[in-house]
Amino acid sequence: MRIPKLIKLISECWQEAEKSTCFLLTTRYHDKDEPFITDLFHGELGVAVKEASDKGRVRWAFMEDIRNAFPELGHSVEKLLGQACSIAISVPEATVLSL
Repeated sequence: MRIPKLIKLISECWQEAEKSTCFLLTTRYHDKDEPFITDLFHGELGVAVKEASDKGRVRWAFMEDIRNAFPELGHSVEKLLGQACSIAISVPEATVLSL
C-alpha cells in the first residue's frame, strides 16, 4: 500500500526539524560537534512528529492513504478501523507518536 500523504507529512516534520536545528545552532549552540548536532536534530524531529500526532495530522494522513488505496471502503474506513487502529512512527531510541 502506498502512503503518500503520510510520507509527505513526515517529510514536512523533517523539514521543520532541520529548520529548528539550524536556528538553534546559529543562535545558541556555536561550535558543536557532529554527535551533538545529530542528537539535537533527533530531538527536534521527535517534537515535530509528536506535535503533528497530537493535532491528529498523522491519523488523518494515514486514513486518507487507506481511503485512496481501498476506494471501495469509502468513508467506512474509520468505522471499520475505529479506535483499534494504531500506528507508531519511531525515531531511533524513542517512539514519538501513535494514533
